[in-house]
Amino acid sequence: QLLLSQKEDIYKGTTRRLPGKYYVVVRRRGGSSNRQIKLLFQTCNLTRSSGEGAFCLTSLTQSLCENSVRLVKEMHRLQVNSLDFDIRPISTVQMVVCTNDILLADRIVNKGGIVLTFRQFQQLKQ
Repeated sequence: QLLLSQKEDIYKGTTRRLPGKYYVVVRRRGGSSNRQIKLLFQTCNLTRSSGEGAFCLTSLTQSLCENSVRLVKEMHRLQVNSLDFDIRPISTVQMVVCTNDILLADRIVNKGGIVLTFRQFQQLKQ
């Protein structure tokens, strides 16, 4: 679990931290009544408020890095407090899987892999 100051560091320093060295696993730990936050959760495939599922902010390509930065800035702008962030070194990645299945995403991240949503997978081609 990250402290509040470390969350702020992710929000402010994503462009410096992510490229090549780290990826961030985002998990939802609660609900929200804000419509914009619900849409953000849907974009990140974090639709279950029970903590199941995971979303990875990664820099495997330049377009994925830019997308990760954009999403983090949106999270910061909306002041989303119901997320947990886990910074992991990219050197420990064992697999990269593309899926929109929430439970499979959770299992892959627990095994040390990166999960890409279909939207992120489309950005790999660019």
